[in-house]
Parts: sequence; C-alpha cells; structure tokens
Amino acid sequence: LTSNIVVNADVVVDGQLNPSTEGFRAWQPIGTSSFVMSYNFDGDGYSISGLYCKDTQYAALIGFVSGDNVEIKNVTVRDSYFSNSNTVAGIVARKGDGSLTISNCHFYGLVEASQGMCGAILGWVPTGQTTIDNCSNRGTIRSTDRYCGGIVGTASSSINITDSYNATEGRVENTKNYTGGIVGGTSSTATLIGCHNDGYVTGQ
Repeated sequence: LTSNIVVNADVVVDGQLNPSTEGFRAWQPIGTSSFVMSYNFDGDGYSISGLYCKDTQYAALIGFVSGDNVEIKNVTVRDSYFSNSNTVAGIVARKGDGSLTISNCHFYGLVEASQGMCGAILGWVPTGQTTIDNCSNRGTIRSTDRYCGGIVGTASSSINITDSYNATEGRVENTKNYTGGIVGGTSSTATLIGCHNDGYVTGQ
C-alpha cells in the first residue's frame, strides 16, 4: 500500500454490523479457492478501512493463501465486517500448503462465523508451517461453534506465534468450547512466546 484506504464508512457501529448496509461496496477477498494467493503482501504500515464481506467463502482481507515463503505484513484492517458459516478472519481466512509468515498485522472490526474456525488474524491452518509475529486484535470475534480465537481460530499443522495479543478492547465471544484469547484450538505443535490476552473471552 502507498496510503490509507477507506472503502466504506461506519461498517461496524458499537461492536455490531451497521443495520444500514445499503450502498456499501462489497469486498471480494484477495485469494479464493479458484485463484489462490501465492505472493507477498506489504501494507507498509498503512490501513484498510470499511471492508464489508458478508456470507462469502473465506471471508477476510485475504481469503486463501498457499505457497512457499509467503509473507503478509504491516497492515491494519479497521472498521470492517467479515462473515460466513466458517473459516473467517480479519487478515487471512485460510492457509494452504507451504510456509506463511504474518507479521505486524492488526484488526479492529467484527468477524462472525456460525460454524467456527475464526480468528482476527488467521482462521484455519490445515497444513504447512505458519509463523505469526507482533499481531493483535482489538475487534470482536464471534461464533456459535468451536474453534474461535483472538489471533487464530484453529491449527492442525505446526504454528509459531510470538509477541501477539488480544488487547483490552478485543472480544472473543462463543457459545461452544475450543475458544481462546490467542488460539481457539490446535491438534498439532503450537509454540506461543510473549503472547497474552487482556480482552474478554467467553465460551462453553
């Protein structure tokens, strides 16, 4: 990015989707199941605001990432809404094969997934190696099913998370188990260093 970008205004109001969505420009995630993203993304410290992505597969700023040594860094997503049944996030919804590093990425918005697998930074990690560094959530991650996390929803392959946190303003709201301030659940090796939760977390 070369400047801050505003797509829509007041998408999220008081932690909820604005009831007046008419006229909002809909966001199509970068990277889909048909056209997987496999290149680097550097926001250069700028922000993207006002993304509205409702009932869309792999809803996030970036939907589906796969490839070796892919880096996503230096971007903040603000005042944005992402929803689908599952696999939803503020930054990256799903990781595919290869290795992925996400660093210095931050989320202020609302993520909703009725069937879980949702997080502020990354929704689902089914394969490959993932590293997350210096990322944070100051938004709301909401679900009515398992695997709901402040940073990552769920990982079934190796993941390392360092110096990342769910801030005081961050909320993780779920009605089921596998819910956490950093990670909702993992069935593989997960290493967390220098991470903390200061926000509100509720689950079964």
